[in-house]
Amino acid sequence: MSRHNAALLAILFALIGLQLFWYTWWSPPEIFSTRSVLILLLPPLLLVTLWQALAPGMGAVYAGLLLLGYFCKGVMEAWSAPPSLLPALLEVALTSAFYVVLYDRVKVSKKQKAQAP
Repeated sequence: MSRHNAALLAILFALIGLQLFWYTWWSPPEIFSTRSVLILLLPPLLLVTLWQALAPGMGAVYAGLLLLGYFCKGVMEAWSAPPSLLPALLEVALTSAFYVVLYDRVKVSKKQKAQAP
């Protein structure tokens, strides 16, 4: 496993942990139950994490597409819910870190292909 794939998996696991921490301890939902929020938010992350572990190429692409939604959710939570500011900004930072690592992986891959005879 390359360092890029390991970093992408670590970020996805951190996002899963953040969702659990955020909605069970830091700022439980007021309108919906914690269980229903976690049932909505965790399965997509678990699915792309499994996909990234088994097929890193396409898994990263689909994880990147999915994380656009988590990035937007983090921005909206940070903007609208002051008690959730810290975990929301952490979610934005983690999704941004995912894109930075993904960009670096693509850049390194292109550089390696260009150097190959």
